[in-house]
Amino acid sequence: NNNVNGPFVYLGFRPAFILFKSTNQPSNWFIYDSTREVNNPMQQIIMANNTGGETPADTGSNGVDFLSNGFKLRSQNGSINTAHEYVYAAFAENPFQAPVTAR
Repeated sequence: NNNVNGPFVYLGFRPAFILFKSTNQPSNWFIYDSTREVNNPMQQIIMANNTGGETPADTGSNGVDFLSNGFKLRSQNGSINTAHEYVYAAFAENPFQAPVTAR
Protein backbone atom coordinates (compact mmCIF):
# COMPACT_ATOMS: atom_id res chain seq x y z
CA ASN A 1 0.00 0.00 0.00
CA ASN A 2 3.09 2.26 -0.20
CA ASN A 3 2.55 3.50 3.35
CA VAL A 4 4.75 3.31 6.48
CA ASN A 5 1.83 1.56 8.15
CA GLY A 6 1.90 -1.26 5.62
CA PRO A 7 0.08 -4.57 5.56
CA PHE A 8 0.48 -7.25 8.22
CA VAL A 9 1.09 -10.84 7.08
CA TYR A 10 0.10 -13.57 9.53
CA LEU A 11 2.52 -16.53 9.64
CA GLY A 12 1.77 -18.13 12.99
CA PHE A 13 5.42 -17.77 14.02
CA ARG A 14 8.19 -15.17 14.38
CA PRO A 15 10.32 -15.23 11.24
CA ALA A 16 14.09 -15.72 11.36
CA PHE A 17 14.35 -14.51 7.78
CA ILE A 18 12.10 -13.63 4.89
CA LEU A 19 12.89 -13.68 1.19
CA PHE A 20 10.86 -11.43 -1.16
CA LYS A 21 10.68 -11.46 -4.97
CA SER A 22 8.44 -9.52 -7.35
CA THR A 23 6.42 -11.65 -9.74
CA ASN A 24 5.42 -8.96 -12.23
CA GLN A 25 8.51 -6.76 -12.60
CA PRO A 26 12.27 -7.28 -12.81
CA SER A 27 13.71 -6.89 -9.31
CA ASN A 28 16.19 -8.28 -6.84
CA TRP A 29 15.60 -11.06 -4.32
CA PHE A 30 15.48 -9.26 -0.96
CA ILE A 31 16.37 -11.05 2.28
CA TYR A 32 15.64 -9.56 5.70
CA ASP A 33 16.80 -11.49 8.76
CA SER A 34 16.89 -11.28 12.54
CA THR A 35 20.49 -12.49 12.93
CA ARG A 36 22.27 -9.45 11.53
CA GLU A 37 19.71 -6.98 12.84
CA VAL A 38 17.91 -7.60 16.10
CA ASN A 39 15.64 -4.54 16.42
CA ASN A 40 12.61 -3.51 14.41
CA PRO A 41 12.31 -2.35 11.77
CA MET A 42 14.72 -4.67 9.98
CA GLN A 43 16.36 -2.41 7.39
CA GLN A 44 19.53 -4.21 6.30
CA ILE A 45 18.99 -6.40 3.25
CA ILE A 46 20.98 -8.93 1.33
CA MET A 47 20.15 -9.35 -2.36
CA ALA A 48 20.33 -13.07 -3.02
CA ASN A 49 20.73 -12.67 -6.76
CA ASN A 50 23.90 -10.54 -6.82
CA THR A 51 27.35 -10.49 -5.29
CA GLY A 52 26.95 -7.25 -3.37
CA GLY A 53 27.15 -7.32 0.39
CA GLU A 54 24.73 -6.18 3.00
CA THR A 55 23.06 -2.92 2.12
CA PRO A 56 20.51 -0.63 3.74
CA ALA A 57 17.07 -0.79 2.17
CA ASP A 58 16.37 1.99 -0.35
CA THR A 59 16.77 5.47 1.18
CA GLY A 60 16.62 4.05 4.71
CA SER A 61 12.83 4.27 4.68
CA ASN A 62 12.21 0.60 4.01
CA GLY A 63 11.80 -1.90 6.71
CA VAL A 64 10.00 -4.95 7.92
CA ASP A 65 8.84 -5.48 11.49
CA PHE A 66 9.36 -9.08 12.63
CA LEU A 67 6.51 -9.85 15.01
CA SER A 68 5.71 -12.86 17.19
CA ASN A 69 3.14 -14.15 14.71
CA GLY A 70 4.19 -12.68 11.34
CA PHE A 71 5.58 -9.53 9.81
CA LYS A 72 4.50 -6.01 8.92
CA LEU A 73 5.85 -3.96 6.02
CA ARG A 74 7.14 -0.59 7.18
CA SER A 75 8.14 1.27 4.07
CA GLN A 76 7.00 4.25 2.13
CA ASN A 77 7.99 4.55 -1.52
CA GLY A 78 9.92 1.38 -0.86
CA SER A 79 10.88 -1.57 -2.92
CA ILE A 80 8.53 -4.20 -1.43
CA ASN A 81 5.56 -2.18 -0.22
CA THR A 82 4.29 -1.12 -3.64
CA ALA A 83 1.45 -1.94 -6.02
CA HIS A 84 3.44 -4.83 -7.51
CA GLU A 85 2.85 -8.49 -6.72
CA TYR A 86 5.37 -10.33 -4.53
CA VAL A 87 6.00 -13.85 -3.38
CA TYR A 88 7.80 -14.55 -0.14
CA ALA A 89 9.31 -17.43 1.78
CA ALA A 90 9.47 -17.10 5.57
CA PHE A 91 11.39 -19.37 7.91
CA ALA A 92 10.64 -19.62 11.64
CA GLU A 93 12.99 -18.35 14.31
CA ASN A 94 11.91 -21.19 16.62
CA PRO A 95 10.02 -23.77 14.51
CA PHE A 96 9.33 -26.16 17.40
CA GLN A 97 7.71 -23.68 19.77
CA ALA A 98 4.06 -24.37 20.46
CA PRO A 99 1.84 -22.53 20.97
CA VAL A 100 3.07 -19.24 19.55
CA THR A 101 1.57 -16.95 22.15
CA ALA A 102 2.97 -14.49 24.64
CA ARG A 103 3.11 -15.70 28.23
